[in-house]
Amino acid sequence: MILEINCESPEGLISAIAKAIDAPVVDGTMQIPPLYGTGYIKGIAIPNGPTIMIRQYELKEELNISTNATGASSIVLTFHNIYHDKDDKKNQKTSLPFAQIESGGVDYQELFSSKTKFNTIIIMIDVEQLRTLINPKNDRTEMQDILFSNKPFIFEELISPEMHNVANQILTTVAPPHLRDFFYRIKAEELIYLLFSVLEKRDNLSAYPLNNDDIKKIYLIRDKVIEDLSVKPNLMQLAKIYGMGESKVTRLFRQIFGNSIYNYYQTFRMDYAGNLIKDKNLSIAEIGYQLGFSNLSHFARLFEKHHGLKPKKYAKVN
Repeated sequence: MILEINCESPEGLISAIAKAIDAPVVDGTMQIPPLYGTGYIKGIAIPNGPTIMIRQYELKEELNISTNATGASSIVLTFHNIYHDKDDKKNQKTSLPFAQIESGGVDYQELFSSKTKFNTIIIMIDVEQLRTLINPKNDRTEMQDILFSNKPFIFEELISPEMHNVANQILTTVAPPHLRDFFYRIKAEELIYLLFSVLEKRDNLSAYPLNNDDIKKIYLIRDKVIEDLSVKPNLMQLAKIYGMGESKVTRLFRQIFGNSIYNYYQTFRMDYAGNLIKDKNLSIAEIGYQLGFSNLSHFARLFEKHHGLKPKKYAKVN
């Protein structure tokens, strides 16, 4: 199923989807009809504040949603895969939690695979509102791009435990009606703070202009990098496959993901190893070998450097 949607807010997206699949919207929430899957999409408009959209569903058929750019005055923060589903073995690797921040000036297209569980929180905030919350350092290039530039941008980070905790509060807390907007405003601003705190830790590099084609290619490269975590990424091959120069791939990948391709691969590899250990379905040795480590001592050292605990101790406390 393909939905071509033109809208400028999360509420508009909910209404457009609801109209396309003939589903009612009650109190800002649309339940997915059984014909299409299970779950819901919920919109929360906070007066004089950000707008939140919560998406928790599983679809029976593949869904492709395209929208026109929401407008350069909006900033969109998306927190993906809030819940880790231990039973979803097929998508464990691609369902690691990650957060994106992007300009409203980037056209939006998203593919929702069938029989995949989606758990996402989207926060949309006007750039003028965001400026009242943040007083950026003049030397932070990415902050200047987000708050004062009309150039399209997108940045992505893996979700920290603190972000994960706040996102879970948004999903699970039932606030009293008279305090609901207050609660959601605080939690939305807390997530914004936590994501910007992570962005501030990046190397301060000059940003290069982005276009939609480059963004799509860099995300295809990212998907290729994590497709098989037992194989070390090869920059030359990746650049050739996707028709980009090596230097361009290197700088755009670092600009969007805040890391080199190899360091991103290693970070993702260790986060995935942590999830496999939490599931307790494989031994430490099996996990190490699955991720391409022939030397388990080397695997243990890298894991401890990333998580702060050796794999066996990590398994005991998780």
